[in-house]
Amino acid sequence: MRKLAWVLCLVLLLTGVTFAQASEEIAEEMELMTWTLDEEETTLTITLASNATTGFLWTVEIEPEGIVEAAEGEYLPDEPAEEEGLMVGVGGKTVFVINPAMTEEGIGGAVTLMFSYAQPWEEDVDPAIMIAMDLWVVEDGTLQVEDVFQILPEEE
Repeated sequence: MRKLAWVLCLVLLLTGVTFAQASEEIAEEMELMTWTLDEEETTLTITLASNATTGFLWTVEIEPEGIVEAAEGEYLPDEPAEEEGLMVGVGGKTVFVINPAMTEEGIGGAVTLMFSYAQPWEEDVDPAIMIAMDLWVVEDGTLQVEDVFQILPEEE
């Protein structure tokens, strides 16, 4: 009986270690968001992991408006489609390009980009993921990433 208990403990211990290692590896492989600034630091490219075949899409809201401009997110599947459309279950990424807005008043100031991952037809439903990115636009037109954080949904 003691031998069986030791074997069971050993199996549970090994299984627990395996799950912990698997979770850590998955977390490392699933980079949710990456960004790069070009050499002049005037173009910020933001890449978000996504899967359009689930109906979820990334959108961005900019607050306040007028400090930066964002091109609409472009979805790029990880694998090319066989014909037209997307292969079901194949993930990809959504890419946003951010540039300082050139206005008569000039450039500069703090701005927050709020990225939301949601199914657009769902009303009164919180996004599955929300990420905020605080930027500073310097008067010379360069961009600085100040902070990036995920906003967790409120528990009911």
